[in-house]
Amino acid sequence: GTWVHAIFEELNFQTGNARDERDLGTLSQELGLRHGVHSEKDLTLLQQAVPLILQTPLDQGACALPPGFCLRDIGSEDRLDELGFDLRLGSGSNWHPGDDSTDVRIKADSVRIALESRSDDDSWGGGPWLSAILARAAQKHKGVLPRIAGILTGFIDLTFRVRTGEHSRYFIADYKTNRIAPSN
Repeated sequence: GTWVHAIFEELNFQTGNARDERDLGTLSQELGLRHGVHSEKDLTLLQQAVPLILQTPLDQGACALPPGFCLRDIGSEDRLDELGFDLRLGSGSNWHPGDDSTDVRIKADSVRIALESRSDDDSWGGGPWLSAILARAAQKHKGVLPRIAGILTGFIDLTFRVRTGEHSRYFIADYKTNRIAPSN
């Protein structure tokens, strides 16, 4: 996954080559070596998949993208790769253990109830995984999830701007790389 993400970070979506003009084959091979990917099969599969990914329409569902819009339509000046973020959880960094007067952490029971409601619904594919997490938490913490406080830090894979006339809209994309080839 990190190898594919690295390729998309350095890729000029409009040309299908690296931003510095290296061809996709060179880019994928160099980054593959850096990320421990040595399989010729994986290199070939990725090099075949990237052009198709770049021209796949992203305007499916209830999305506000223009009809037929795809990654190939995003110019370098309209994108930010790996935009960092920090989100406060509960009282964030203001919470201190033992200070009951300011204890506004996220309620563990509320989190557990919300997660349990999704663990029985496998339409999203993560029900068994979520059930296992809840069972492990129940065993370890006597049925109560630990309370949460702190800062959630992460990165948005791609933030991009779509210009329509005088107006612009901003969107985010999260690359998923569970499989780059169909299962046999």
